[in-house]
Amino acid sequence: KPNKIQLSAIALTLIFTLSALSMLPSAFAQAPGYKETFPFIGAIPNPVGVNQQVLLHVGITDYLATASDGFEGLTVTVTRPDGETETLGPFRTDSTGGTGTIFIPTMVGSYYLKTNFPEQTYFWTPNNRVPFDGLILYEAGESEELELVVNQDPRPEYPSIPQPDEYWTRQ
Repeated sequence: KPNKIQLSAIALTLIFTLSALSMLPSAFAQAPGYKETFPFIGAIPNPVGVNQQVLLHVGITDYLATASDGFEGLTVTVTRPDGETETLGPFRTDSTGGTGTIFIPTMVGSYYLKTNFPEQTYFWTPNNRVPFDGLILYEAGESEELELVVNQDPRPEYPSIPQPDEYWTRQ
């Protein structure tokens, strides 16, 4: 029949063993959750004139946890009016899932633009703001094609607002 000292020793040994095991790194990788992505592209202005700047807004409709995080490797496929294609990028988004770049079309006609998002993973730290935690695999995706119309004549630009040339004061 075990006495109190033996039972206490066994209990303490089990407690210390379980405590030590919980501090060891896990050798098992968690299987990622899967998330469908919805890439997008926007162009401003549209239509535009030849050799005028167009602001492209590209990304996906998902956000990330911290301001320093971003999705990587996004590209934009541009099909020119002559049928040739070019690739812009790769781009890194900010934590909102979007980024911007300037594109300058060099010929008249319709350009077709499409955002390409490569598959990638992101580790979400458990918190109360998102309905999931752990490793998430964001699936590859493509946006719908956007037609960018380029005319011969330049689009009129808004007149710039003159900058102040003196400091303002309060009365």
